[in-house]
Amino acid sequence: MKTYFLFLLISISMSGSLYSQKFKKPINYRFKGGEMGYISFFSKSIHFPETAILNGTIANSITKIKVNPEGEIIEISIINPIDSSIDNEVLRVIDSSKIFWKKCDSIKHDQVFYIQIAFSLPGFKPNLCKPKSQAIINLFPEPIIAGIPQSLLPTLSKENDSKKPIEKSEELAKRLDSNLNNEKFQDALPLLNELIKRDPFNRDLYKVRIMINIRLNRSELVNQDDNKIFDFAEGFSLDELNRDQ
Repeated sequence: MKTYFLFLLISISMSGSLYSQKFKKPINYRFKGGEMGYISFFSKSIHFPETAILNGTIANSITKIKVNPEGEIIEISIINPIDSSIDNEVLRVIDSSKIFWKKCDSIKHDQVFYIQIAFSLPGFKPNLCKPKSQAIINLFPEPIIAGIPQSLLPTLSKENDSKKPIEKSEELAKRLDSNLNNEKFQDALPLLNELIKRDPFNRDLYKVRIMINIRLNRSELVNQDDNKIFDFAEGFSLDELNRDQ
């Protein structure tokens, strides 16, 4: 009888655990402290590089990581590269997060997460993915906001006195159109890249970059953007991600 009740308790415990995992975001049982712990760790650990701030960088850094059942990060790939200072800072923080990813005995497969870190400046914010359906929510934990350190604000105000104002996305788009109309494709690319850093979920921007790279005979870059349009995140296209928000 005791054996029966012990077996029953174990079964209930296991089924309860599996039930909760089915309806919980994976980040809640894969990261120490759940999603709140994830937000707290990354928010405190990430630093907006001073060079990027002074350059007026506005961007949504997106990095894909794959975590195995043992809690080990086995793959890291930057989906929306920004610049060397920001990319290296994001990789540094992800590397330091390794001790917080948890082992999960009840799963046998690797799990993928897309880490979004918004590098924003006063009055300027990048476009973030905030999905509604469970399948996509499972892939995208809450975005992390990388703010400007208070200690850097006095330096920024002095720099801004002699610095060219940050261009709004609308102004960048106008200059992009002008270069495209005049077939100045090399001049158009930096403007287009800047817009994609700010809005990595804009399908039309990738289509324009594909057109430019076709003209410039850069087939590898054409394929990369084509893949992003139709398979941005684990089989979900950009159209599907945008419809889900």
